[in-house]
Amino acid sequence: MSKQVKKEILLENVHTFLVLCRPFLPNKDTDALPINYYFINPDFIDPLSILTVTNNYSHVFVEKVLVPLLKDVTNKIRSKVIEIDNITADDRIEVDDVRIAFLVSSDTHANFIVKIAKRFKSVLFLIPARHCKNEGAAETLGEHGYVSVEIDYLATESKELDKFKPDLVFCAADWTSEFLSVQRALNDKGVPIIALQEGPQDWHMKFWQNIKGRRVLKNQNHYRNADIFFSQGAVTLNYIRPRYFAVTGNLKISKIEKIPLPPNPNVLINCNFTYIKTKPPYENNRDMWMQGVLRVCKRLNLPYIISKHPRDDSTWDDSNLVVSNAAKIKDQLISCSIVISRFSSIPYEALALCRAAVCYNPHCEPMLTFTEDVHGMPHLATTEKELTEILDVHKKGEDFDYERNKEYLHRHVGPQDGKALDRIVSTLTALKNYRVADLMPIREQVSDLTMLVRSGPKRTIAVFVRNSATQYSGGCYHALMMAEAFATLGHKVYFITENVPIFFSDFRPLRNHQDIEICLTKEYKTNLPEWVDVDLVFCIPGMDFFYNFYIGAIHFAKKYKAPLALLNFETPNLFNSLSAKKRDEKLWYYWDIEHCSLIHSSTEESTKYARQYFKNCDSSMFFKDCWPSINSIVADSVPNFFKEKRILILTSFLNSEHKGGFNLHDILMPSMKGYTILLVVGSGLVPDKLMKELNERASELGISIEVKYRISDYEKFVELKRASLMLFLSFFEGFGYSPVEALYCNTSCISFDLPVLRETCQDNLIYISRGDWSKLKDAIQKELDRIETHTRQNHLKQSVAHIACFENYAKRLDVLVEEICSKPVHKNFLNKAVSLKVSIRVQFHTFLDKIAGFLQTHLSSTLYDILRRVYRFITNFRYLRIKHKLQLWKCRFFKW
Repeated sequence: MSKQVKKEILLENVHTFLVLCRPFLPNKDTDALPINYYFINPDFIDPLSILTVTNNYSHVFVEKVLVPLLKDVTNKIRSKVIEIDNITADDRIEVDDVRIAFLVSSDTHANFIVKIAKRFKSVLFLIPARHCKNEGAAETLGEHGYVSVEIDYLATESKELDKFKPDLVFCAADWTSEFLSVQRALNDKGVPIIALQEGPQDWHMKFWQNIKGRRVLKNQNHYRNADIFFSQGAVTLNYIRPRYFAVTGNLKISKIEKIPLPPNPNVLINCNFTYIKTKPPYENNRDMWMQGVLRVCKRLNLPYIISKHPRDDSTWDDSNLVVSNAAKIKDQLISCSIVISRFSSIPYEALALCRAAVCYNPHCEPMLTFTEDVHGMPHLATTEKELTEILDVHKKGEDFDYERNKEYLHRHVGPQDGKALDRIVSTLTALKNYRVADLMPIREQVSDLTMLVRSGPKRTIAVFVRNSATQYSGGCYHALMMAEAFATLGHKVYFITENVPIFFSDFRPLRNHQDIEICLTKEYKTNLPEWVDVDLVFCIPGMDFFYNFYIGAIHFAKKYKAPLALLNFETPNLFNSLSAKKRDEKLWYYWDIEHCSLIHSSTEESTKYARQYFKNCDSSMFFKDCWPSINSIVADSVPNFFKEKRILILTSFLNSEHKGGFNLHDILMPSMKGYTILLVVGSGLVPDKLMKELNERASELGISIEVKYRISDYEKFVELKRASLMLFLSFFEGFGYSPVEALYCNTSCISFDLPVLRETCQDNLIYISRGDWSKLKDAIQKELDRIETHTRQNHLKQSVAHIACFENYAKRLDVLVEEICSKPVHKNFLNKAVSLKVSIRVQFHTFLDKIAGFLQTHLSSTLYDILRRVYRFITNFRYLRIKHKLQLWKCRFFKW
């Protein structure tokens, strides 16, 4: 069985460790520990940035000398904070000067690096040899009175650098050929290189490049090649984990300026598709991107200018085109009221001038910086319709939220206090002032938490899944949990989806979270990984008719001759045997198992029904089940609370009639007086009528009602640990995370009697016959009476620990992966061509996509909406025999 765990499997530690300490120069001893160091300058304490960064780690060590300064921050994360003796020496070494060699790659870098250089007495400027690259660095330095030294791309030494004998080397890009030359020239001389972030990056950038006639795969590994990283903002540290870093801010965006807007709306279009011949595929979408933006501006009769990046080689026959560069862009931004840009630092610069910004991403650039932040200020659009709606609102006069803008920029580019230069200079000096004295305090703490590294082959695994940009889904959560477990086991994971899941950030404290590579794709045909061999493909199905998703997974697995696994949450025979609200079996229509090597279920119960439903499957296909875990790493980071008079109910209201949320008014009773009932809603909204009934009934009984939507895992576990009781009202579950989470938090839970919960939670829940609301109220009354007279039930956590712990899930999954990968892919799968019927269907759907896109582009939003409503009205007639086909057409045509 898949739940059996091999004793010889040992996981690499899944926990992440961060030390908050004063700056110091790294050495071999600090490198040897599996921890990261956040340099805190005592002269510049930044609570918001510290709190943002520490949320990404499971354990935070704080030097004793910094504890008083960070009291407000550490109180908010006290469960994960460990105070340690100082690792840096208290006898600060005062230095008169720091000798710094500055590597300047372009005019953009030169403009802000000279501001730093002027604060030091002894400096040397290195630039790439001009026959290798000439982007204005020498000329700009010359304008400021500095002489530069050239370094060739192939250089292995530099006499000027050796003669200068720098204490530090400072650069703004640590992945260029000139950086590699400087790195070689230093040749283990013990001189650390510091890299200052000068803009947002694609943290997983890989691309094929033609080098002397050869096609070479390049992985630039942005800001992970230098020894020390100066991050422009705390949000950057969500995506990379450099070993040594500080958050200093960005010299280009250091202070918000409230400059008056032009009298009329005016659009700046940032055309920055650079390095078309050498960079990733999305650089080649310039024409599509520009034409879409121009269509929308012209349709709305909005004046615009096209600001063209100096290294964008496009030509546009448009009188509104202006050439831009680092010296001109500010004046161009001031002349506009809103900016439309792809991935760039321009949205930041616009917001710093109090201009609205739009990140327009119709070509699915897989960068998370602008799309994932819950405090996001730039508007996000992926279609012309969304862009039209944003610009239409702007044209009518939208309010600019200055406070939200300030907090957003603080997180992304540092405190907007105008002191970025002082922070950078002070931190550079502090690196020489402090030294490492004693690492024993950290060693003692980490050794207790570190495990041995897992042995076994490392594989490449692709996970195909559909995610909503706004809604929570238990199935999608399971898919991400699986991807995290794969990454923890050391496998390379590609998470192929159309939207970044809204709960993606909940898994940041896991050590290998940042190794998961997200591939955003709309049709599951483009933007797929092309540079590696894939060992296993997992398809995560849903209740939809989006056939390109399923056929995309099949074709991808065939391309790499990899086994294809289907994650089965529940088959229709299981769902309809329990749920009062039945579902049409056609919702499972595209779970095409003839191409699968494995049907992987969440529970034994699901496997039992899957064997019955998929009874005509290929003889080489096999069935396995494996319990998923909860996010136990985050759950363990939440402190234990005293139980309060709170009753927690987790439910949904979007296509969730079986979740029991519509019957909430049936459970309120007098014994709940003085209690607060908290509704945590994962998807949909509480209907107004139901909310009104709840509030009226609760008011009569002296009960408080709170509603929270789509909260983070950390907030969820806080509420679970505060609550005295959880009610789980679902009539059906494929797995049922919530009861397991409640028990793990030592919170009593009452639920309907479901076979899957008997399997996972055994007798540790309080079970009620499904749909018996009268007995449910009796059980609530009895449990509330018990809670009043008894202490908390600390044994509940241990009863589900074997299921709930993330490490145990990774071990269970490891057994499954090894089993499926050890079996040859059956020939039927490799030889079986997609049927003619399927090919015609896919071509038909593609044709409908084009029609829908054409109509959506050329019809007004009102007319398009009318057409959609008319079609919906027609398809509601049940007597039409072709209703199912029309539903398929409707889903594809209108993206429903």
